[in-house]
Amino acid sequence: MIADHTTLRALRLEHGWTLAALSRETGVSVGVLSDLERGKCINEAVLMRLAEVYGLARHALPSPTLPPGLQELQSRPGQSLSAELISRLCRLEFRSGHDLSADEWQCLVVSLEGVD
Repeated sequence: MIADHTTLRALRLEHGWTLAALSRETGVSVGVLSDLERGKCINEAVLMRLAEVYGLARHALPSPTLPPGLQELQSRPGQSLSAELISRLCRLEFRSGHDLSADEWQCLVVSLEGVD
C-alpha cells in the first residue's frame, strides 16, 4: 500500500481520535492536522511526530509535499529555505485560498525574514 494523505485520516479514525484529541496527543494544531489530512503542505517534522504517536515507522506515512509555487522557489539557484521557514510558509499558504506562484512565495519569504 502506498501511503498518501488519506492514510493520515484513516489512522486517526482507527485510533478513535478527533482532530482535537490528536492535537492534544501530538502538540500539533488542529488546523495543521486538518491541512495534512487534506493533502496540503505535508511537513516532515509533523510526520515524524505522527509516526511516533501512532507507533509506526516514518516510511509508513506520506512523503512530504510542498505546493508547486514553493517547490519552484526552493529549486531556484541560490535559494536556501530552512525547514523552519518552509513550515511557517506552509501554515500561511493554505489560509489564502489559492495556490501561490514562486514570486508570491518570495514576497512572503522577504516579509518573514525579520519576524521571529
